[in-house]
Amino acid sequence: MRYRKRFSIKIPFLPELSKNKRYAFKSSKVKNPSHRKAQDLITIMLKKKISGKTLNPPGNKLIVDVTIFKPNNRFDASNFVNPINDAVERATGINDRYYAGSYDWFIDRNNPSIIIVVGY
Repeated sequence: MRYRKRFSIKIPFLPELSKNKRYAFKSSKVKNPSHRKAQDLITIMLKKKISGKTLNPPGNKLIVDVTIFKPNNRFDASNFVNPINDAVERATGINDRYYAGSYDWFIDRNNPSIIIVVGY
């Protein structure tokens, strides 16, 4: 996909970023602090990339592409998309209902990571 402007970050694979890890206990309403810390890492890194630059996508449509390099096949990559979008929303100020994009995953036992590309 062609971008006019794009910002990308790479973070280590963090299992606590999964939406299944959002709460401390399965049937609890207590938030898991490690889940929020993982989201905050994305927010901080994106804010550093974006600082001083204007995000003005046409029609407010932001493209968020996520590539997940999982350490094994135990994790469902789709469970990482919503928490990543929430972190991107906090970094950009653009509501995630205006996001387009895709996600993909691969197995990488040696270097599990997550690559997030935000652009328009």
